[in-house]
Amino acid sequence: MELLRFDAKMLVSTVALIGFVGVLVRLYTGLLAEPKRLRALLSKQGISGPPQAVLLGNIKEIKKTHGGSIAKAPSSEPPTSHNLAATIFPFFEKWREQFGDVLYLVLAPRKYYM
Repeated sequence: MELLRFDAKMLVSTVALIGFVGVLVRLYTGLLAEPKRLRALLSKQGISGPPQAVLLGNIKEIKKTHGGSIAKAPSSEPPTSHNLAATIFPFFEKWREQFGDVLYLVLAPRKYYM
């Protein structure tokens, strides 16, 4: 009977260890390996973008570039352009100048191509 209990404990601990290693592999693949592979594929096609953090993506870079300031209210002059993205998100214009018209952007778990 003792031999049977020992085998049950060993089985439970082995299954727990395999499950833990599986979770670690899944986290590594999802957070590090897959984004790195995707960025390499896109860079081969000429699509680049700002550097990204592991969990936050480009949110930190957006805050740094944006500076926390909101676009100023338009003056009495009519706008010369109807490009609202440049008015609302000034960092897009900076990144378009730096990386081109098509760029790779990561906002936390979501990936965008612009």
